[in-house]
Amino acid sequence: MTSPPRRSSLRARIVGICLVAVAVSTGCLSAVTLVQSSRATDVAVSESERFIAERARSSAENLYGTVSAVGSKTSGEISTALSVADDQLARAGGASVGTTPVAWTAVNQFSKEEAPVDLPQLLVGERWLEPATSFDTRVPIVDDIAELTGATVTMFQRMPDGAMLRVATTVRTDADVRAIGTYIPLTNVDGTDNAVVASLLAGETYLGNAFVVNAWFESAYQPIVLDGEVVGALYVGVQQQEVPELSEAVLSAALGEAGETFVVGTTGTRAGVYDLDSDPAKVGTSALEQELDVDGDPWLEAVLAAAPGLEAGQAGVTTLERLTTGSDSETVTVGYSYYAPWDWTVVSVVSHADFAATAERLAAVQRQTVLLIGGAALLAALVAVLVGARLARRATGPVADAARALGLLAHGEDTCRPSRSDPTVVPGSGTGTGTGMTGASRSLAVAARDTAERAQTVSGSALEVRADAEATAAAVEELTSATAEITRARTPLAAVVRRLSDGVDEVRRSALEVSVIAEEAEAAARGTSEVVTRLDEAGDLVASSVRAIEGIAAQTKLLALNAGIEAARAGDAGRGFAVVATDVKTLADQSSTASTVIRTSVEAMRAETQQAKEAMTRILETVTRIRELQHVITASTEEQADGARELGDSHGAVDVALAEQSSAMTHVAEAAARIAHASDRIAAEVDAVADLATRTTRVSDDVARAVEGMTVMSDELDVVVHGMRRSSPR
Repeated sequence: MTSPPRRSSLRARIVGICLVAVAVSTGCLSAVTLVQSSRATDVAVSESERFIAERARSSAENLYGTVSAVGSKTSGEISTALSVADDQLARAGGASVGTTPVAWTAVNQFSKEEAPVDLPQLLVGERWLEPATSFDTRVPIVDDIAELTGATVTMFQRMPDGAMLRVATTVRTDADVRAIGTYIPLTNVDGTDNAVVASLLAGETYLGNAFVVNAWFESAYQPIVLDGEVVGALYVGVQQQEVPELSEAVLSAALGEAGETFVVGTTGTRAGVYDLDSDPAKVGTSALEQELDVDGDPWLEAVLAAAPGLEAGQAGVTTLERLTTGSDSETVTVGYSYYAPWDWTVVSVVSHADFAATAERLAAVQRQTVLLIGGAALLAALVAVLVGARLARRATGPVADAARALGLLAHGEDTCRPSRSDPTVVPGSGTGTGTGMTGASRSLAVAARDTAERAQTVSGSALEVRADAEATAAAVEELTSATAEITRARTPLAAVVRRLSDGVDEVRRSALEVSVIAEEAEAAARGTSEVVTRLDEAGDLVASSVRAIEGIAAQTKLLALNAGIEAARAGDAGRGFAVVATDVKTLADQSSTASTVIRTSVEAMRAETQQAKEAMTRILETVTRIRELQHVITASTEEQADGARELGDSHGAVDVALAEQSSAMTHVAEAAARIAHASDRIAAEVDAVADLATRTTRVSDDVARAVEGMTVMSDELDVVVHGMRRSSPR
């Protein structure tokens, strides 16, 4: 008989071995997957935080570039506006002080304290700047300058203590009237000297950031000086918040839905005061009272303390928990930079909540991975049970038959009965057992193979004049010799008279040639002067074009900045767009550099042109002097001709004629010497003009090459812009 317990035990062991093998392999796979998933999560979180920090830093640096570019442009415009204002004031007759007193109620623009003061009338030309508060009443000079420049304009008058009182202005108060009667005191609210008044009283022009009535302006103040004393000042300025491209570029640069950008003052009484914000109601209020961390402390204080220590264009970054509404808070990364000329701290706040979706997707993938591994493990266990059971049946059937046969043999029974595992096989023959084991081996081999397979994985005129002067000198020498000969012997007087007459004719011809050459030289000099003038005018046109190119380059940089911001908002889809934006910014920088080279070359060319104009003026003066000398020579030759005729008519007048001739020869010799000297001067001036022309040619070549470079850059920029359009998201 067979023993059922042993057969069950053998089957259980085979199934158990399959389960253990599957459990070990799936357990190891699950452990490795979970560990790697955890590490991937940590790396993803770390990279996300690093990406947010880089975005905040890049945003702050880009905002600095925008503010710096607009600030430089505005400063240049203010300097130009001051020049226009000074010119208009001079054309109007200049400023002066009258004798009639005017009573004012002066209001301190900081403390708003009032004080009565009497000042003499401030005149422009012969016209008094009568006080006017309404913008419906036109005020001379200030309104004229404001219309020409687009800036705010003020005429100040000095008060007895040195403060500056606004007597005519286009600056508006909060009540929307002209801010006349307000004044800039000697000292600020904190007791420090006011920089504007200090510069004016020292007779110096103040350029920079200044508080004007109720806001900060990019300003220029020029002192008005009479008889060596400062009696007032001329002001032009632009409120920084009203520069359209500045506010648009800064406030539109926020990253993400919850991100924000704003600008605050950094030091002194302006520390923490909003200068630019997407909410106009915040401008002029304190950000220190509104930007708080989870402990209720103003986190902006640390930023304002660190900002002045940054290099120009450098950005700082900090991460913190800040309060939002009520007791809610959020994790943010703050990028900040410092623009020293305006004492501005530019802040870019990036909310981590805008990037939380990535972490949530990663966690969901982790959960799905765990579920898939668990399901795979259960499926593998089920397969292991089924395969084990099958193998167990195949392996234990023949063994059971053999055991039964042995039992029968032991009891002397027939061993050739069909077995229960295979009725066609006789247990004693061994055929059924071999077949079963072979099948099991094959199944195991197939399973092994399946397992293995599844386990694999960029100056003729001057020379002619000198020759004629030398010819004149030679003729004078001949005339002198003739005079000496007449003195020594009057007998052959007729022959000498003829020679004298010939000499006079030669001098006459030379004088005529000198006159013609002088006229030609004068015409050539005037023509050259006109060419130089046209060259100077062309330099003005090139300079205007350069200014336009610089403006285009600045706008291109702003466009590149906005494109970079939009690319950052687009995430991965905007990476190619960001590369194009960087290329555009690089081309804009190259355009700006090329325009600087052109401007320098044009300035050098204009300087050389001015020298050429001065040289041509000297040449014209010299030619005029030559013509005057030619008239002297002509008069002298006429005297010589008269003397010759008198010699021919009367021998008795020889002595008188000789005396006159000698005097005439002296004049001719002096004139010839002066002509030679003038010729030397002409030659020198012509050499100078030739040198200037050579240098101007070199400068023109430099300009041409720079313009060619600009053309190449323009073509490149056009290609990049077309590329941007093609690559922009539809």
